[in-house]
Amino acid sequence: MPRLVIAALLVAVGIGCNSFQSGDSEPQSVMVQKGSDFDLTTGETARVSGSFVNITFTGVREDSRCPTDVQCVWQGNAVVRLAVRHANGPATDTVLSVNQEPHSMRYENFFITVRDLMPARRSDHPLKQEEYTVTLRVTEH
Repeated sequence: MPRLVIAALLVAVGIGCNSFQSGDSEPQSVMVQKGSDFDLTTGETARVSGSFVNITFTGVREDSRCPTDVQCVWQGNAVVRLAVRHANGPATDTVLSVNQEPHSMRYENFFITVRDLMPARRSDHPLKQEEYTVTLRVTEH
């Protein structure tokens, strides 16, 4: 009988540990202030302070910016992908440009604006998605 009780306790502890671990594996979001620039790396999520709005930088769709080690007649452009959602609701997927319109989008009572994309391109180093960092700003409408 005592072995049965100990086995049941071990099973319960194991289930509890698994539940705790699965909660920890969810991506954490950084809290950002309205009106201030903030950076997100690919896959990172920001939560706008005082709201339930979450912005995830999902990647770069296109990067034709002029490499820093080349002389170009056109500065080029980069297009970033964002997923914007209210709390855990469905995401609104959008693309915004760095050097062309549209730079901004309206979501609820906020404007989300792309300010920069790093790192700068170099002709001898093709960038991978995980190397990008986008600078955004959220302002209230």
